[in-house]
Amino acid sequence: MQANNTYKETSSRAKGPAFFMTRLGWFGGLLCLCGWAIFLYVYGYETFTLKLALWSGKTDRLDVLRNQYLTSSLFLGLRIVSTALVFVYLLTYRWLHQLERWLAQVWRLTLQLLSMPFQSLQSLTASQKIVLLAVLALITLSRIYYYWLLPLQYDEAFTYIHLVHKGLLVSATYYPGPNNHVLFTEVASLLNKVLPSLLALRLPSLLGSLLFWLLLWDWFVRKIRFEWALLLATLLVLTPTLSVYAIMGRGYSLQLLCALVGFRTILATQYVSIHRFAFVVSSVVGFYLVPTYLYVFVFLVIFKTSQLFHSKNRAYLKPWLLDLVIITLITSILYLPIILLNGLGAIIQNGWVQPLSLDQWFSRFPQYLASLAQALWGDEAGLSVGIGFLFLLLVTFVLKPRKYFGMLGIALLLLLLLVQQVLPPARTLQYLVLLPGWWMVEWLPTQTSHSTRTFAITFALSASLLFYGITTTQTLRHVAQTSQPHIEIARKITSEQRPQKIGVTHDTYAVFLQYFNAQNGGKHQIDIQPNEGMRYDWRIHSLKHTGKAAKLPSNAQLYLKNQEVIIYK
Repeated sequence: MQANNTYKETSSRAKGPAFFMTRLGWFGGLLCLCGWAIFLYVYGYETFTLKLALWSGKTDRLDVLRNQYLTSSLFLGLRIVSTALVFVYLLTYRWLHQLERWLAQVWRLTLQLLSMPFQSLQSLTASQKIVLLAVLALITLSRIYYYWLLPLQYDEAFTYIHLVHKGLLVSATYYPGPNNHVLFTEVASLLNKVLPSLLALRLPSLLGSLLFWLLLWDWFVRKIRFEWALLLATLLVLTPTLSVYAIMGRGYSLQLLCALVGFRTILATQYVSIHRFAFVVSSVVGFYLVPTYLYVFVFLVIFKTSQLFHSKNRAYLKPWLLDLVIITLITSILYLPIILLNGLGAIIQNGWVQPLSLDQWFSRFPQYLASLAQALWGDEAGLSVGIGFLFLLLVTFVLKPRKYFGMLGIALLLLLLLVQQVLPPARTLQYLVLLPGWWMVEWLPTQTSHSTRTFAITFALSASLLFYGITTTQTLRHVAQTSQPHIEIARKITSEQRPQKIGVTHDTYAVFLQYFNAQNGGKHQIDIQPNEGMRYDWRIHSLKHTGKAAKLPSNAQLYLKNQEVIIYK
């Protein structure tokens, strides 16, 4: 009887989708590893590096690749490691049954996680569902309008020409400083095959911002009144920085979504399987989007660890520590190709945010805080909101020290910035907008009576929402109406029917020229290091090189001169 049951269990498992997925995935992985090992042994070092340079479009930096990144000794190491991985991978076949059960559990947790935002909908009345859908439609229309208003940005054009346009593998392995938000560029590179370039760049951010709003509302509505949750969630997503990066082709919108999932997971009273799964996935995705997720991660880890140590039941402590190890391991594996080909310094160093001396840091810090508050909450009300929130946070912390989540978040951020001696841009600290949301959820009353206090709170949230809706739209309209000479010149030159030869020494103009040239089939020649002996149809000189540009080239006429460049035609 026992043997018969065992046979039925094995037979049913063999017919299940997890069985086929694990076998197919395992054999696919084996095929990839064997193919990679054979590829490394078939081609020699010189041929392999040349193919890599051709594939990434960096033949002009072939010597740099060989001398600094992929040296001959590292190539030999890759051959040995690839062979060892094949043999180690073969040994894992015996654990496929355990992997099958693990995948089945992951699939159940994934479905449970995806269904959680919609559980709150079940408790809504028909009129509330209509209101919710109407607000979602309005937010979607506002995002589309902002998408139309916001001109193509430098970072978007840079991301496209160096990463997205060159495909998935380049996006996964090439890391030109902090410009590669790896997971985002991988998704955008896939969308770029079927969508227009700008839409492929911006669609992930736009969809991520809408999901962020839904999860934010779902978080709030579990604690406070329906209308307050709706107003508060909409208010936060209409703040200036969140609105801009909600439609810009960068990874910050998706990273903010990961931060929100992390907030909700860590603030939960329990730490069961669904919380573990959500925290691991959000942390890995957050890091793989932008390494600056470290600011959020350190804050959440320290808070949850302190909670577990102070709780009477420490049963969750061991799985918590295990999850931290899993996050570190998976993230390291994902970044391994980038580290091998670009070096660890490409990830941990940021040329745009240089460490300051301690004296410089302290002298610039007050102005930095003011600029940060204005970036997050707008020029009109940023300082008032920042100072007011810090005051309220301090007062409520004194009243109820056990609610130290907000104070810990601010204190740890200041400590990290001081230790690093850096002042990062506001876009890397968007998660701070979630702290006022957390505070309001904790301190707003939960009664449902139509009292004067209830009306006052509803009116204040409505007025704030209207204020940010108007001011954010005005800001983006102003950006849209501002002259963009680098875009206008790049479009004009690349729209020429006859192939043009362009010599350009200004980085911004070069990036936009390359972007629009890619849109027009790449028929024009763009030299970012112009050859003095070459006869160009267009010469664009940066004013930093005025000495070289002062002499008018023969048979050329001055086309444009502004504060940045001198253009000869």
